[in-house]
Amino acid sequence: MKWNSSVSTKLKVAYANLAPFVAVEETKNGDVLGGFIPQIMEMVAKWMNLELTYIREPYDTYGSWVNNTWNGMVGMLYRNEVDLILNPILPTDEFLDFLYYTNPITIEAYTILAGKKSEELGLFLYFSVLDKSVWIGIIIALFVISVTSAALFRRTLLPYSFQCTFTLNMPESPRFMESNLAINRLAWTKIDHTVSQVKAFQSIPKVEKGGLCIIHGHLIIKDRLSKYFRKKGTCNLHLSKNYFYPFSLMMAIHRRLPPVFAETFNRGVTRLVDADITGKWFEAALEVSDLCTSYSDNTLKPLGLEHIFGVLVLWAAGLAISFVVLILEMKISKRKKVKATDLEGYGAKI
Repeated sequence: MKWNSSVSTKLKVAYANLAPFVAVEETKNGDVLGGFIPQIMEMVAKWMNLELTYIREPYDTYGSWVNNTWNGMVGMLYRNEVDLILNPILPTDEFLDFLYYTNPITIEAYTILAGKKSEELGLFLYFSVLDKSVWIGIIIALFVISVTSAALFRRTLLPYSFQCTFTLNMPESPRFMESNLAINRLAWTKIDHTVSQVKAFQSIPKVEKGGLCIIHGHLIIKDRLSKYFRKKGTCNLHLSKNYFYPFSLMMAIHRRLPPVFAETFNRGVTRLVDADITGKWFEAALEVSDLCTSYSDNTLKPLGLEHIFGVLVLWAAGLAISFVVLILEMKISKRKKVKATDLEGYGAKI
């Protein structure tokens, strides 16, 4: 049997403000629906000649079994208040008595959101900034400069040393810190299991400070992080690339609709999904989240000789000039002594 698209069919559709699948913008003229699911619904409705009336779930919830009945959008479908649920839901056997499922709209999977862990200050952390070869070079340079300075001091400044004594206060230099990515195996101890999934994202500032972790679907996490980054302008978070417990998200159709409607609607949705509308939409909409969780190697790596080659050249040039000046000063001082000795000998002869 074929669906008759020549006759307009009126349907009621339940929706909730649960981004990124369905995002609701509240305006004076009513709600404006955003996201790729409303786009798919409108294209299928145009193809099947459907006249849709959208009804918002008051509490923006999917639905659960409470007091021997279903609430949320599932409850609206269960009570015959609507014909479709716009937001994709996780399929369960409990719903099969009163609804059909479409083919998967997208594949979601859980992951862990955590703050980037900073390494605690160590007593010798400062010495890890530079490589061992650099420290050896610095020690040799200090030794040579010390010997040169001591020689100059003994020859020129020693007689006047106590006349030029003064003190100088030096400011304290900041200590270096090493940062590293948070360890996922510690995440479970940081999770507040008493917080609902809807309210979990209100704790992102605590997650950023390392006090909590969030386990949720990676698409939903990326959507929340995009909004957080636009609001704050900066993030210090790490999103695990290791996904677990993947699951399909599907749209729901009431069973009172004829099977031919469900088959035709499902075919239209599948064609649009096969055209990668979901992938293209997520790629464009969630790219901001990469700015919030993009990987940067925070491991403190010591600087080697190749990193300070220019400094070594300047140091060698300065050392060479100092050595030349020292030689000249020694020769001039020697000539002065020779002249003084000659004058003393000449005076003695006279």
